[in-house]
Amino acid sequence: MVNKFSGYISKIQPFIEKHVCFAGRLLALVTDPSPTPVEPVAFYAYMSKSEPAPSNHHTLIFDVAKTNLGHGYNKYSGTFVAPSAGAYVFTWTINTNPHGAHFINLMVNNAVVGGTLTDTQAADDYDSDSNTAVVALNQGDSVNLRTTGSSDRAEIYVDIHAFTCFSGWRL
Repeated sequence: MVNKFSGYISKIQPFIEKHVCFAGRLLALVTDPSPTPVEPVAFYAYMSKSEPAPSNHHTLIFDVAKTNLGHGYNKYSGTFVAPSAGAYVFTWTINTNPHGAHFINLMVNNAVVGGTLTDTQAADDYDSDSNTAVVALNQGDSVNLRTTGSSDRAEIYVDIHAFTCFSGWRL
């Protein structure tokens, strides 16, 4: 009787190896998973020139995009658009000079989700401030940095030793 079923078993063996019948339900087993490749998403951009006295609610434009994996960052508008949903990290550094202050907000779809205060204490003082935020985004969400209504028009400063920059990446 064993010989009678050996041909049949050899025919269904590949099916049995990939599936298990449990309580009348068929459960798929992943015996040879082919991972779906995940395209990296990351950007790093900085300003090539200082912004003297930007107005209130001014979107900061980081016009030199050194890294733009996933093509989500637009160096002309200063806006990152999420190419896929997920958790993202954003970090920024803002340099100011002379005496004055800027409140900088991280905006997601025009809603404030983070911020930084850059404040120089004297007329010949320079300041550098950074912040980081982790944000859950949907595909198509837009992210940018902008000054707030509380900014007093200090210069956003850039030079070879002090990069004013904006970065982000999907976890």
